Amino acid sequence: MGMPGLPELIIIGLLIALPVVVTVAIVAVVVFLAKRSSQ
Repeated sequence: MGMPGLPELIIIGLLIALPVVVTVAIVAVVVFLAKRSSQ
């Protein structure tokens, strides 16, 4: 078994990063709406 190729690393990185980015975006929107509605 050799080292994984660059495409595999990119795909794995995207699979790991995508849920994190989506979660952060959702949290940011919720916080923004909460602050805006509270004022």
